[in-house]
Amino acid sequence: VYKVLKDGMSVEFTKPFYKKASVRIPDTVKINGITCKVTGISANAFKNNTVLKTVTIGKNVTVIGTDVFWGCRKLNKVSGGNDEKEGKNLADGVITPIARFLLLESMW
Repeated sequence: VYKVLKDGMSVEFTKPFYKKASVRIPDTVKINGITCKVTGISANAFKNNTVLKTVTIGKNVTVIGTDVFWGCRKLNKVSGGNDEKEGKNLADGVITPIARFLLLESMW
């Protein structure tokens, strides 16, 4: 599920349709025939998702809300762009340094 942002050309991932073990947040999505960049992940997007194990974050994501992965105890791999990490330090090198802190904060 996506929310169109004020600029009308970018969207934020708000939540998955279904709880799945693996989720891919794409670089872009088409909404009403318009290609929009996926630039953010909303606060609480995956909160308490007990099924989630891996997440692939698109290259355009620069904003990650609070508590995005809170309670996702099975989550062990987050990847984005050309880099991926597993285990405890999931956010190291995955996305921009500015968003890295927010990702770590949202996981625990």
